[in-house]
Amino acid sequence: MFPVTKTSGDVLIDIAEALVVLLFAHLVRRYPARWLSEFRARLSASYRRKRIEFFTKALEQYESDFADGRLFMARIVYHAVCVILLGILFFSLFLLSQLAGIIYAIGCEFLNNCIEISKTSLLFQVELTSKLLLLCAMISGGFLGVLGGTLRDEIIPERYRSRAKERIARYSDRV
Repeated sequence: MFPVTKTSGDVLIDIAEALVVLLFAHLVRRYPARWLSEFRARLSASYRRKRIEFFTKALEQYESDFADGRLFMARIVYHAVCVILLGILFFSLFLLSQLAGIIYAIGCEFLNNCIEISKTSLLFQVELTSKLLLLCAMISGGFLGVLGGTLRDEIIPERYRSRAKERIARYSDRV
């Protein structure tokens, strides 16, 4: 068993840092900064028209694919394969990051000096690799969620149509 290197004070500091970040995020969400409201105001009517055209074309393409069963099935299979491959990538990156973390913990245990590891040592590079792999896994997990939601919407035609029409209406109200 590996010893816990955090004291109760370290845990309290981590909790305090998390609370400060949550408070900041809440304030930004609750009271948007002036530059954010100005940015929203700068979104031009031409941008909104382009988005309406994009969603209209996407809905027309979906309707034409839905009319032809082969194209509709090919579309669903394509998105399903993308979701499966991205899921495999996500879990592979996550497992590799955990494996690198375990290698780092074992190396620390053998060296008996985890605090004074230099930034040029191989063990530090393993820890950095673990963190980078975890970051890549989190990013691919976000894409997996987006693609999974798109696949879920495309499987049910009524849901896809209603969401596309809702987006078009949302942009049409502001033009």
